Amino acid sequence: ATTREVVENLRAEAKRLGIDPQRLIFATRLEHDEHIARYQLADAFLDTHPYNAHTTASDALWMGVPMVTLYGNRHAGRMVSSVLKQVGLDELIAQTPEQFVEIAARLAQDRPRLTKLRNELRMRVAHSPLCDSVRFTRELEAAYQTMWQTWCEQQWQSTGG
Repeated sequence: ATTREVVENLRAEAKRLGIDPQRLIFATRLEHDEHIARYQLADAFLDTHPYNAHTTASDALWMGVPMVTLYGNRHAGRMVSSVLKQVGLDELIAQTPEQFVEIAARLAQDRPRLTKLRNELRMRVAHSPLCDSVRFTRELEAAYQTMWQTWCEQQWQSTGG
């Protein structure tokens, strides 16, 4: 399908669902700073499935856009769930497609909740383990030490130590 066909299909589906098709915004490619500024236009971010948005999701959260995701069965489908857990938003992680729709609809209808999330999201991200480089470094070093210790023990055991 061409881009034009995709846009037409999405607008037709929105209309079928009672949503003004003009609310769907299809944007052209921009420089990163201009692209990031677009997040101010979004009420919420509906994550993709089975492959999550990854960097795009992180950018959206950093820009204060709440998101809903469906927990996947592979790493590529669980990344956003991990990020949302780190910022304390487990309630935006759906376990089923039906729950995804329910969470998204409830969030869309709760303007005060959306506003509150938008206002606090950047602070949540900044104060989460996602931005705690000291903690990350400490945990990475501990993992390296554990791997080294395990390797040394295996070497010792293989030599009859």
